[in-house]
Parts: sequence; C-alpha cells; structure tokens
Amino acid sequence: MGGLGIKKFGLMNKALIAKQYWRICNNPDSLLAKTLTSKYCPQEDVHTHIPKKHSSWIWRSIMRKDIPALSTGVWRVGRGHNIPINHPYWYPINPETPAHVLAQVSCVADLIDQNIGTWKTNTIHQLYPPDIAQQILSIPIPRTSTPAITDKIIWPYTSTGEFQVRKAYTLLQHDIPNGSGTLHHNWKLLWKLKLPHKILTFTWKILHHALPLKTELNKRGINCANTCSLCNSTTETMEHIFLQCSFARAVWLGVNITTASINANNIAVDHWIQNIINGTHYPNGDSNTLELVLTTLWCIWSQRNKVIFEGITPNPMDTILTINSFVNRFLHHREDNIQPADLTLHPIKPNWTPHADWQLLITADGGGSSHSKWKGIAFIGKDRNGQTLLVGCQSTRLMHNTEAKFMAVYEAASTAISLGYTNIITLVDNKELEKLWNSDSHPNWKLQTIFEDLCYLKLHRNLLLTIKSVPKSLLVDTKALVSVASNHFVNVSSTSLNSNL
Repeated sequence: MGGLGIKKFGLMNKALIAKQYWRICNNPDSLLAKTLTSKYCPQEDVHTHIPKKHSSWIWRSIMRKDIPALSTGVWRVGRGHNIPINHPYWYPINPETPAHVLAQVSCVADLIDQNIGTWKTNTIHQLYPPDIAQQILSIPIPRTSTPAITDKIIWPYTSTGEFQVRKAYTLLQHDIPNGSGTLHHNWKLLWKLKLPHKILTFTWKILHHALPLKTELNKRGINCANTCSLCNSTTETMEHIFLQCSFARAVWLGVNITTASINANNIAVDHWIQNIINGTHYPNGDSNTLELVLTTLWCIWSQRNKVIFEGITPNPMDTILTINSFVNRFLHHREDNIQPADLTLHPIKPNWTPHADWQLLITADGGGSSHSKWKGIAFIGKDRNGQTLLVGCQSTRLMHNTEAKFMAVYEAASTAISLGYTNIITLVDNKELEKLWNSDSHPNWKLQTIFEDLCYLKLHRNLLLTIKSVPKSLLVDTKALVSVASNHFVNVSSTSLNSNL
C-alpha cells in the first residue's frame, strides 16, 4: 500500500493460498501433494480438477480458480510427449477439423518432427485457426537431445516461470479496482523526495484518506463536533481544511501558491497531489514545488492539531513563517550533503581481450517489426584473416526479438561446429545475452530452451563460445540480412553458399 510494505490482508491471503496450489502442482512427490491428491483427486490432473462440494474447506480454497492470473499456467514445450492435445492449458483445436486429422494426434509430440526438432507446419494449420497456429509455431522447441527441457506447466508472470507471492500480490492489486476512487499513485517518486519522513508519511495518509478528520471520526463512532477547528464555521472535510478554509487560503497566498483554480474545478486534495507528482498540474515545475505543497499541507494540519490539543489561536502568519523556515532548512541541508566531485584519476580498465586461440568471429543478429509475420535471423562468420567462411539467413516465427537474436547465436554455433570450428567469438548488440551466457544467472523461461541447446553444444560438442555485446554499427551487414529475412521468407545456410564464398 503506497510503498510502505503494508499489505492488504485479503489480497495477500489469496496470493499465499495460490502458492500452495502451485506447490502441489510443481512438487507432486512431496508429502503434502501425495496426501491431498490421493484423497481428493487420485485419478485426475490437479490443473483440471474441480473440487466437490463435500471436499474440505482447505482443499476447496486451494483449488479455487476464480482468479485466472493466479492459477492459469502455460506449457513450456520439451518434446511434447507429456502434453495432451486437449489439455486446457494448451491451445483449443478448431471444431471444424476433419475426424481423420484428429485421429492422428493425441499429444503435442504428434505436432513435432522428433528427428529434427521442428514443428509440423501443415498438421498445425489443419488443426488450428491461423492466429493460434502462428502462436504455436512461434514456440521454440529443443533442437538437441538436452534433458534439461521437459514438458512443464509454468507460471508465465515471472522470468523464471515459478510462482512468486510478491508478483501475485501485484497482479491482484492491478486487477481489483480501488473502491476509494483514488488514482494510481506513483509511490516511487513520492518516497524519493528529500523531505522528512513525517511529511512523507502524512502525505501517504492523505492519499489513502487515513487522516482523523472530524467527519471521519464521527463515521467511526467517535462523537465530536464536525466544525472546522481553524475557522469554526464549516464542516471539517479534507477539501475544506486544506483548500477552502479562510485560514488555509491565507497560508497558500502567503507561500505564493494559487489554489483558486483548484477550488473552482472542485479538485480533491489527493488528486491535486497526484497531478503534481505526475507533472500534470505544474508541468514546468520541479520537485521544489511538490516539496513546498506537501510542507504547507503538513503545517496546516500541524496548526489544526495545536488548536485542538494545545488551545492556541490559529495564526496564518506564524504558519507561513514556519513553512519558509522548514523549506530553507531542507534546502540548506541538501546543499550541505552534496558530495564534492571526485577528481581522482582512476586507472583506465583494459578493454575486453578475446581468447588467444579463437578460430571464428561471428556477427549474429535477429529481429523484425512487431507487425511482421516473420522474425529474421542472420549470421556471418570470418576467420582470423578476415575471410568469410559461413553465412546464414533464415526466417523464423519466433515472436520476440531477443529470442530471435539468441536463436541466431545458436544457429551460428551449430553451423560452425558442423564445419569443424569450436572456439568461437560471437558479436551481438544485446547486453542481456552477453550477461546471461557469461554468468551463472538463471535464464528467462522464454529463452531457456535456446539456452539449454547452447549448453548442450558446450558440454557434448566441445563448444567454446564467447558472446560479446558490441555497438549496432559493427553489425550493419548482418542486420541487412535480418531485414530481408523478416520481410520475405528466406532459408539459406552456409553450406549451400560455401561454394560461392
């Protein structure tokens, strides 16, 4: 709730229950999964199971699937032998498909050419509508016999494919409308302001309508006079005490902030603050304007509390002087904490040095426009003398550019190995791929299939691969081939061009 780490109990409870659901699905051999599934669904798939009315309250709560984002998964395809063709998490078949075609498929493995690891395009187009067929054909499948990629249902909202309570809670916050009608607040900008925490916390309370105003206290059963303590003439509401009260108007005038247009347009205080944070109310202003507004609001509230609890007489001039004093102190404190520029001369780090025994330097790239039917992948390999030894240019149905770039790296490495080259340097224009390959980080589940194929070449084909991110200007020729392959169907390999190189 607003960056303070306070969670809404109802949403958090739903996320924690969903965690138990995925715990049972992903760990079928655990004691919890064996106990519950043997009792409630011994012959059913947990993902398709619908609990009976007489089932326990705990089981019915875990199996509740009224929020699809928490329980729905997608298949990560290995070779498809464990994915039933009619599984609810797989794609629905066209109801007009001929019976003799349906009789030929029982699982997703029947849609894959198991010898070369590619989709059977004709069969897929016979079974599915064009848009769904395109989605299926864009799913990468293992090209090698790597055991790391198996058929598995994953949760698609995280990079690892594993269920995370934090991400589930965030999804629930976005899916469920805010009953208070307040706008979505940019909390990161608020908490980055260089203001005391008491002012930031006070602002958080305004945005959540959590201030103990007299009207709110009466609603909660605390009987007290509703009149404003600063003017003793009107009911104390948030808009009145901060904008409409004669005391508040005098204070805003004293700090040189005009609120007439806000009152004329009946803009709520929390919406006004939100507009300032987003830069829509003072588009040419800076954070100083927001800091002045928040400080003024806090001082008005502080003056109101002093009138109630200390019995002082409200004085707009004292409040204005206090605000100016606070703002100046904040400014001086910031200036005192500014660190002087570090003029120390640091030694220049040496540039990256390639492996001394490299055999082939390959430029690889992939991608295409969002509306293009194809993604192009291309690579050009040269030896130490600068002679071009291999070229590849293909059209692929992968949906994301990063996947296409990674696939280009794999195709280049596979082609190089077939020609007898194992010590390879591959240049790309993607730092994510360089970091992924050169570190022990876990790959995004969308890239995992291609990543494991490369790891298979590394372990079983003695591939020594270095991936280095470079500027796009070094990949001009490769990008030209990618452009061709993304606009027209192309499938040209180095072996077919080898005689012409």
